[in-house]
Amino acid sequence: MFVPLLDKRLVVDLASKCLTAILALVPPKPRQVCFISSPDLSDNAWAFFRYLAKHASHEVEWIWLVANIQASREKLLEMHGTERNVRIARKRTLKGLFLFLRSKYTFHTHGHYYFFRGSKTRTIVNLWHGMPLKTIELLDLRARRTPFYSDYAISTSAFFQKVIAQAFGVPDSRVLISGLPRNDALRVKRPIPRYLELPEHTRVAVWMPTFRRSFFGDVRADSKSDVITSDLLKAVDDLLGDTHTVCILKLHPMDHLNGYLNETFENIRVLRAADDNGKHDYYEELLAAADCLVTDFSSVFIDFALTRRPIGFYIPDRDRYVRGFIDDVLKNVGFPGARLSTAVEIANFMAGDLSTEIPASSFECMHANADMEACKTLHTSLVQRGHLTEIV
Repeated sequence: MFVPLLDKRLVVDLASKCLTAILALVPPKPRQVCFISSPDLSDNAWAFFRYLAKHASHEVEWIWLVANIQASREKLLEMHGTERNVRIARKRTLKGLFLFLRSKYTFHTHGHYYFFRGSKTRTIVNLWHGMPLKTIELLDLRARRTPFYSDYAISTSAFFQKVIAQAFGVPDSRVLISGLPRNDALRVKRPIPRYLELPEHTRVAVWMPTFRRSFFGDVRADSKSDVITSDLLKAVDDLLGDTHTVCILKLHPMDHLNGYLNETFENIRVLRAADDNGKHDYYEELLAAADCLVTDFSSVFIDFALTRRPIGFYIPDRDRYVRGFIDDVLKNVGFPGARLSTAVEIANFMAGDLSTEIPASSFECMHANADMEACKTLHTSLVQRGHLTEIV
């Protein structure tokens, strides 16, 4: 006998109702704060955790829900210095779910438990992982799903406040214009990270493309071909030879190129997702040290704009990219930098021979205030709304 499969939405709705009943019996702990990010211990969640841990005036139980417990512990000790008051658990376990439910506050960058649809006694803050140029969540017609529930989200400007509100289905007033916590690291130019082992006075060009095909998470193919090829990299590598410039190619964590781009070059360093098992904050450290940035559809350029350093765009597949873009962002922000179409242009830009300034109108759409301290602003905004008062 054929039994039709239950509609996914009905299953989620049923799970949500069951969870609501459970929540009434399991009150949250007022000084328990949960963080979830991808990769583990990274991005805006990691930056805001470190800020709160530094400024908390009471004993707080910090929770990290992760995929890799051992690697997370190693990073916590190396970069935070202590495991005191920090509990690490796998997200996809009953223990992880229990810790999530017991936390009064949760901060996430990529979502949490899809079936959790809110609670009057808990506060969920969506820190996300960048201001979007590409369509996401409710703006992505290919996704066809309800976004993860959040009480608040954040943005970098009034312009992106409306974009984020539309994408996640929250009122504008619940999108806090705070800036992104990870971008506090970009407020001053920093030395080249030691682990790169580069000579002093080397010019550093960071290349951060988005993925065309992903191999985990939201598995998808957004373009019919890869734009980062061995032939292109070899050509750029040769052209950089006498420029005292090193290109750091940081692959997107979800990019399938992480699995097979294994060549070595003289003037290009390829950083793959698993190269250091998450021990370094590549994103912030590289951008803070970079003399220039090359990217494409990635929202990294919006972050890097805070540095006022040159941005170049290599987008040979724009007409073949099927993900879709947010029309208002394309119109008002666009691609505010040098357009690069050949290996020669890429190498010349990286070496400092090509440069353009960001139009003031684009910058104003991207950032409300170039000097905004994001962690402090977000913290203050939440406290003013009656949140986090138990730990400050």
